[in-house]
Amino acid sequence: MNILLFTILLFSAIALHAQGTVKSYSIQVSFIKTIHIIFPGAIKYVDLGSDDIIAAKAPGAENVLRVKAAHENFSEQTNMTVICEDGTFYSFDVIYSKEPTKLNIILSEDIHSKYGEVSPRQVDAITEAIYRENKNAIKYLGSKTFSIQMLVRSIYVYEGIFFIHIYIKNTSNIPLDIDILRFKISDKKLVKRTAMQEIYLEPLASYSEVKRVLAHSSVRMVYVFSKFAMADEKQFTIELYEKDGARDQIIRIENQDFECAKTIEKLKVK
Repeated sequence: MNILLFTILLFSAIALHAQGTVKSYSIQVSFIKTIHIIFPGAIKYVDLGSDDIIAAKAPGAENVLRVKAAHENFSEQTNMTVICEDGTFYSFDVIYSKEPTKLNIILSEDIHSKYGEVSPRQVDAITEAIYRENKNAIKYLGSKTFSIQMLVRSIYVYEGIFFIHIYIKNTSNIPLDIDILRFKISDKKLVKRTAMQEIYLEPLASYSEVKRVLAHSSVRMVYVFSKFAMADEKQFTIELYEKDGARDQIIRIENQDFECAKTIEKLKVK
């Protein structure tokens, strides 16, 4: 009976996937704190991508899943899949964070509305295509401190949504642990007696995001941002700060770079 139920749920999930209704989320988990994910319906199936995470339904609550890291500071991104009683299929990209930004996640609201008129499947397909094709369309946006180099390889735009492709290379014998990677819009110059205005931007989504760059290796990540506008006296800044280190990186991007962002026509979007 259990096998039959799982088979029905699995085929329901596949059907939903084909219709473009798969829910996709990025979450952070901690070893010392428990994340609670509240689903719209009862949970029937949970699959964990690796032994780095543990999960279980909360006692007495069929729609609440408790998730934690199985050990501290796991470096590789993993994943988790959940199927609810009605066949709804949820996919999670899971990374480690000592202090997760959210401890309670409610999935009753449709997170996909953040993309406006663009479907989540389109966003996922575009980010995957940008990562897969790995085009080095920009040659001048970068930063290098000691043995760490960070570059912006390309900026794409689709229906007002920006996709920023970042490359980080570590040529040293010491891994780079990323404490903070943040994005902001700020003034280019600080006028005397005037406080600098800064607006921090939270990515809508990310692809292949990591918190560690191993020695003598490189990583690439794609970040998705909603439409924004900058005056000529403003700049978009990417800041990377190393945990317990000094190999920080800063890249400043001009308004013109976003105005000249590439369109996706030549990308092989699946």
